[in-house]
Order: sequence, then structure tokens, then C-alpha cells
Amino acid sequence: MQALPRPCPSVIRGAPMGHASCTNNLNQRRPAFRPTSTASNEATTTTTSSSSSGDIKMVGPEPQRFVVAEGQLQNIAGAAFITILRAGAGALASGYKTSFVRETAENKNKYTLANLPGGFRIEETSRAAKYPRPAEPLIICDAQNADSRKIREAVCILDIDTIFKPCAEGGLAKGLNPSASIPCMIDPNNGIEINDADEIVAYVFRNYGNNKIPLVLRKGPINDITAKLGMAPRKNKGTLYTGNGKIPAQPLEYWAYEASPFCTVVREVLSELEIPHLMKPVARGSTKRQELFDRRGHFQAPYLEDPNTGVAMFESTAIIEYLRKTYGSSTSS
Repeated sequence: MQALPRPCPSVIRGAPMGHASCTNNLNQRRPAFRPTSTASNEATTTTTSSSSSGDIKMVGPEPQRFVVAEGQLQNIAGAAFITILRAGAGALASGYKTSFVRETAENKNKYTLANLPGGFRIEETSRAAKYPRPAEPLIICDAQNADSRKIREAVCILDIDTIFKPCAEGGLAKGLNPSASIPCMIDPNNGIEINDADEIVAYVFRNYGNNKIPLVLRKGPINDITAKLGMAPRKNKGTLYTGNGKIPAQPLEYWAYEASPFCTVVREVLSELEIPHLMKPVARGSTKRQELFDRRGHFQAPYLEDPNTGVAMFESTAIIEYLRKTYGSSTSS
């Protein structure tokens, strides 16, 4: 592979789950956070379960599907604009399909798109799980911009677990190497490093997909124009650093998919706070929808687990409030 014209920032280097080489780690455990309810009928759960991050306590409001919190309609509508312009890229896993099946004792407590009258269910599947899977997550240093969005759409379509290390203007990561090229990807499985968005998209489809890039993600003017125009209504949200000068000792675990406006508004905050996170893509057809259902008895995106504080929560407004209070500066809002 040819040498890259500019190196990736040091925030992306080193052990995938460690960040001591680039920022100060959190040395103390923060107290559990309980977000303020946005409606009177939102109950709080306090169940504890074991996950890959250890014991995690559910906090915050009960999840409510397709409910926009008071005062957030304009924000969510703006976040949905790019999904429409991008023809829903990242909403469906590769090879997505639905099927009508009869409810049985084996599947009645499983995740389903919908339960239908007459004892039928709609099940979602895809081919993504049959593609080669990376043994270790990819590592991507990105920003809240059009080029990085293309990459996030690609990993959602291919259902690839990925560690994202956001870089915001005026933040810690970019300050370490101002000349760094963003986005940048390292694949620890193959020792490959790429710092061009279109090349990264081509690489993941070639190595972890069917080598057939969807039209909206193919290199060319349609791809570039729709991505840039779609970002316009967000008015640079998620681009300026508002963190407290520290990076979590362990990446947060974030279950989401790029086409969801509820996930977009959370992703913007993760970016402006430069919070490293393991993204578990849950586009329609992803097997991870069942994984989250098994873990929590419910599926909804976004969903966040923070192994540094031992808390987990659904609901975008609750997640954003938690992130700002835990990792934001005193002036962030």
C-alpha cells in the first residue's frame, strides 16, 4: 500500500480500546446519572444486568417508539432531512428483506417489526451476517461532516462494529496533529490505514461486504452533493468542541444507525464532546436488533451504555442530557 500523504491523528493509533497516548484518562468513576424526565408518564427503570462492559444499571425514562420530546420537533425534522436526501442510506442492512411468519412458542418473545392480526408477525433479515466479519472492530477517526457520514452509512449497511474517535474543531484530538486528514480508518485485522472517505467505503464493501457499493455511496457528484446539501440544515452541529478536557477511560457502547434522526442528534453530541464509542449498528435487518432485545427485553435506537459510570439508557433526549452533564464543559448546552 502506498504511503499516505498525511498521517492519521495520534488519537486513532495504539490499542483500539485505549486512549492514554492522546488524552488524559478519567481516573475516577463518576456517579450514576439519572436524566430528567421529559414527560410525566415516563417511568424510570432500575434493573441491573451483566453485559460485555460489566454490571450496567438502566436509568432514565422508559423508551417510547417514535415519540418526539417536547420542544424537539424542529431539531429532529432537521436531522431527518439528510436521510431523505440520501435516499435512506444506512437505514437497511445489505440484502434486507421482510417475511410474514406465523407466531410460535419459539418466536413470540423475539424481536419483530410488527405483530399482525391472526397470529402473524413481520420478521426482518439481511445478508450482512453472512459476509466476512472483522475479528476486531475497525477504528475510524471522523468528524461530523459529509465525508464521515458516508463512512457511517457504509458500516451500518454492512453491519460492522466500529470504534469511532470523533475529532471536533478546537478539540483535543485535532490539536494533537493539526495537519491530520479526517476521516481516517485503521483496520487492525489487516494492518491497513486509509484516509480518504471514498476509498474507505470501497475498502469495507470489498473486504466485509459483497463488493457492490450502493449508488448513493459510489464515488461521484451525486454522492458528494447529496451528502453536503443534507448536512446544511444542521448548521455545523457537532463540529465545535464543547468537552471538559477529558476522554473516558473506556469507549461508550452506542447502538444506533445513521439514517435515524434520533440517532443523528445523539451522534452530534458524541462528536462535539469527542467521546470515543463502539458503534453497534442496528440498521433494519441487523442481527444486533435481536441482541439488544435479548439484553434489555426491548429494542429501540438509540441506546447507550457507559462502562465508565455503569449506566445505560434509551431515549435521545435523556442520552444527550447525560452526555453533556457527564462529559461536557460547564458552558455546553
